[in-house]
Order: sequence, then C-alpha cells, then structure tokens
Amino acid sequence: MLHRRLDNHLVAESLASSRSKAAHLIRTGAVRVNGKVMSKLSYSVKPDDVVELEPFLYVGRGGYKLQAALDAFRIDCKDLTALDIGCSEGGFTDCLLRNGVSRVTAVDIAVDVINPALRNDPRVTFRGGVDATDSATLDAAVDGERFPLIVMDVTGELLEGLLESAAPRLQDGGVLVALLKPQYETGREFVDEEKGLEVLRGALKLGHGGLLAMDWTESPIRGGSKNRGNREFLLMFTH
Repeated sequence: MLHRRLDNHLVAESLASSRSKAAHLIRTGAVRVNGKVMSKLSYSVKPDDVVELEPFLYVGRGGYKLQAALDAFRIDCKDLTALDIGCSEGGFTDCLLRNGVSRVTAVDIAVDVINPALRNDPRVTFRGGVDATDSATLDAAVDGERFPLIVMDVTGELLEGLLESAAPRLQDGGVLVALLKPQYETGREFVDEEKGLEVLRGALKLGHGGLLAMDWTESPIRGGSKNRGNREFLLMFTH
C-alpha cells in the first residue's frame, strides 16, 4: 500500500462512506492510529500503521450528547413520538430509539445523510431537503404533526430562529432539547470560556410560542477534536 492521507485511507478501507464523513470522524477524535488519537486529516498512513475507529454505541457522536441531556433532565422517552431537527447521520435519532421512543421523524437540509440502518428502520421517517429555519417548510415536512418531544442540532444556524420555527411543532406540555453551539451564535471559530458562558446566558432567555428555558447541561463532548474545541451546551425548553 502506498502512503495515503488518513481521510482517503478511511474511505478506501470502507471505514467511512465519504471524505467529508472521514474528516468528521478524524476531527472529533474517533480515529486512532497505532493506539493514539489522530486529529490530522493529512497524516500519511504507512503500510504498517494500525488504523482503527473508536467503537460507537450510537451511529454518531451526537448520541452521547443527547444521552447526557436525557439523563440530566430526567426525560422519560418511552413510547413517545419525537421530531429530530438536523438529524445528520442520526446520532440523536439512534439515542432516542435506544431510550424507547416509538417513532422518530428525522429532518435535515441534506437529502442523503442519515445512516442507512436508521433509514431502513420502520420506526424512522426521514425527510431530506428540509430548511428547518422556515416554519412553513418544516410544517409541510411533518404534515403538520405536533410532537411531545423535539430534539435539535442544526449546523450553522442560530438557536433563536430554530426555536421560532420549531415551537409550533411542540405539543402543549412537551419538551424540546436543543444543542447550543457558541461558535454558530457568535460567528467565531473559537469561543473562549467567558464568551461561551455569555452565549449560554443569552440562550436561556430565549423563548418563542410560549417556550421557556427550564434547564441546561454541558455537552460531554466539545466541538472539534476530542478534548479540544468549544464548550457546547444542551438546553431544555417547555411550554
């Protein structure tokens, strides 16, 4: 085997389905080379290198983030229906199913992003090409259904706009869990601790359609590579 970039190697060895997903795995600390986490996409893999993926409980690392929120907020998901906004590969969806949710409607702006195992799961309805910041578009994607549980992790969008769009889809007395990423709220690649907490305080004051922030917890995984990057937070809203 000729030397090749680590991201290309993951695709060539079927450890990732695309270079973008390979890059995501590397940046989030999910790839080990010779037993050590490797966060450099351009690392040159040698013939005798042992390249492994960190074993996942969920199809995406987002599952660990949501599980922390479900535990912290003591949310009982059993037999609920749920809406996953910004599902991506499906870490949140997978976590919901493992916690007893009976059915998940998963939406994302990308049209072919959710893990095939979840796409083929009869408990999951996937809707691609959905701009979740547009209330009418989101409403049409879910056929006007309202849910007792909504979870959100949308890349590059402001939380306030997402709450405004999602609020009408939440049942009275329902719970909405949102991942807050300070880098998207500030437009900065790196957000220091003080600024991150300032963003959190501002987010706790947000509310639309009768939504109120009831609690928050810190994500067990930071943005970017493992043990580096920005602090992220999960917020719980309810009517």
